Parts: sequence; structure tokens; C-alpha cells
Amino acid sequence: VHPQFRQSFNGINLTRAINQQPYLLMGFPLENTIKIWVRAGGIHFSQLVWYSKTIQSSTKKALNISDRLGNFLNYRILKGITIAEVQHFDERFDRLWEKASKYYQSLQVRDSLFLNWRFFKCPHLSYRVLAAIKKNEIIGYVVLRDDHDNGIHEGNIVDIFAEKSNIILISTLIRIGVSTLKNIGCVVIKMVASPDDKILNTALSQNNLIISE
Repeated sequence: VHPQFRQSFNGINLTRAINQQPYLLMGFPLENTIKIWVRAGGIHFSQLVWYSKTIQSSTKKALNISDRLGNFLNYRILKGITIAEVQHFDERFDRLWEKASKYYQSLQVRDSLFLNWRFFKCPHLSYRVLAAIKKNEIIGYVVLRDDHDNGIHEGNIVDIFAEKSNIILISTLIRIGVSTLKNIGCVVIKMVASPDDKILNTALSQNNLIISE
């Protein structure tokens, strides 16, 4: 609320009006703001956390044991699977959504209509989408974005989706995302996740991303 209008309970009234809408609200509010939402009848649904990984300059000279093991596992896991960059979400992503979404308790719709609008029709941000393809069907994908923030080249894993039970594929997509961002010069790689998503949290930890304070 603008400082000139922070009286007469405008903040509370605005929050109550938003609470009447049949939607979930996602954001990064301050502690005092959270108290206002609770006071207005809001219910805390999930707390998001930042994961991050710093790329050491020494990794440019030689692969460490973890990277070598990861590359070996990727070769074994990706046998019969192709990783390809896509410029458009087609009907194969609708089939993936219909098949995989039923295993999630709650999830933003990720059909082709939404995904094309979200990632390829954004007027001021550019995204890179890598899809895992098996027998010409999409079995998972990862969305990446990079930016320079205060002189630091940062990479973000913006979205990742696959069958929830396939932690091996999810972990592999994260590794491919990290590798892709590292190859274009990112020195820090980040992802926002819910601590309630145990499979995703496990996959992030397997790829040496840690929770940022």
C-alpha cells in the first residue's frame, strides 16, 4: 500500500478482497505482511526456499569425482533418451501433463497453452527449454534462465517437470540444467523449491545444491 494511503485499514481491506478470490497467491512477503494475511483470513500453504550452487573456477580445469560419476550415471540413465532444446511447447507436453500431473498433490497447470504463454511469449525475459524425449514423446523438461545481477552471472532453474516417481530423471534434468548454465559462464546457480516436495529436494541435494540462508 502506498505510504499516503496506509491508514483506515486499507492494507487489511485489500488483503481481505484478494482472499475472496478463488486462487492461490504466491509471493515473498515480509514477516509483518504474513501476519496481515493471516489476520485477514489467509492460510499458510507452503514456504518456498532458495537452493543455490556456486561454481568453482577449478572445475573448468578438471572434472571432480562427483562430476565424473554424474556423467557416467547420465550416460546409463539417458540410454534411449534424447535431450533436445525446444522453441515451442506442442501437444506432446499436453500428454505429459495429463499423464504426470495426477501424481502431484497440488500443482500449477503446465499444459502447452500455459507453458507457451509463460516462457515463450514473455516480452522482457528469455528462457531456454530442454526436453527429455523417448520414442518421440516428452517425458520431462527443465526451463533455464540466466542474468547478470550486480555484476554476477547467475543461472536459474526456473521450472522442472516429469513424473514425480521418476527421481532419477528429475535428478538428471537438474544435472543437465546445471551443466548447461555452467557452460555459458554462470558462477551461481539457483532454484526455488518447496520443502514439502521431498523428491525435488532430494534431487537438488544429489546435485550439490544447498539451501541458502
